[in-house]
Amino acid sequence: MKEQTYIKTSDGINLYCPAPWYAMGWDVVKARGNGCGPQGWKVDLVPDSVYGCYIGEACYIHDLQYDEGQTIKDKDEADRTLRNNIIRLIRARTTTWAAKRFLLKFRLAAAQVYYEAVQHFAGPAFWDKNKKA
Repeated sequence: MKEQTYIKTSDGINLYCPAPWYAMGWDVVKARGNGCGPQGWKVDLVPDSVYGCYIGEACYIHDLQYDEGQTIKDKDEADRTLRNNIIRLIRARTTTWAAKRFLLKFRLAAAQVYYEAVQHFAGPAFWDKNKKA
């Protein structure tokens, strides 16, 4: 199992990020990815926010893990990390009473949708990257 390392968002939320990238900071992590959804499309198919909650940092880390990954185990770990980081972001950024009462369950359901989407549909993105390497 890999060492658990964390990178802090600008609003103080700790997200899992693999070594050595967590120590290099957000500028380097963001330069390695494109955020949520497939790269190179003219439209933004997958939003970086769910019900008003920004989750883009989790997607940047996921992109980095896909870029570095070599095996199906690496892909599965990246996908689980995406879900866990999205949940961390949602829980930390859903702060008002109204948001907790009316949006939290929808935001958390969206985290599961993002996870299932990468599990079922992002295989080509992961493996195509490896073929180019």
